[in-house]
Amino acid sequence: MDWQSVRDRDIIKGFYLSQGALAFLCLALLFLFGDGPALARALVVFRPFYLGLSFAVGLAVIAGEWGLERLLPEGWLDDGGINRRVLQAFTTRHLFFAMFVVAAVEETLFRGLLQPHLGLGLSSLLFGLAHVRYWRKPLMLLVAVLLGFCFGGLLNVSGGLWAPIAAHYVVDVGLGLLVKRESAKA
Repeated sequence: MDWQSVRDRDIIKGFYLSQGALAFLCLALLFLFGDGPALARALVVFRPFYLGLSFAVGLAVIAGEWGLERLLPEGWLDDGGINRRVLQAFTTRHLFFAMFVVAAVEETLFRGLLQPHLGLGLSSLLFGLAHVRYWRKPLMLLVAVLLGFCFGGLLNVSGGLWAPIAAHYVVDVGLGLLVKRESAKA
């Protein structure tokens, strides 16, 4: 598919529809598992130290991905231009909001709802597999699974969802800004 021919508003619409579907899945699992009180406790736990740790972890992930992009052959970390095209559709201000939606929805689903029932390993694998566009890119899929372990570990050490949400947000915004900057140069 030629992603450049898709209009910005259609890209944005698809983005929010996919996040809405994941949010709906969160609600369905919340009902199925009956985890309302546990999820509420995980959202209430707010420890500044772990937010600082999350920021540092996010920066380390950004540096690692940036380094991999320079060391590996071209195309190994390319999802066919989908990420680049989605990020081009967002203004910088919109990017900050959209990446918070992603971090909050995905971490609520994979860490807040699935990890307590399935464990760190399976929830991390499912997190990686949820990034369907990476299925044909084994290294990208592996990176997504490893990020799942990283974010899940932050949940385990902090006891709350804000730490993995913050790390996920820092990674997505940081990499998003780098992609936007590189796209503007091209």
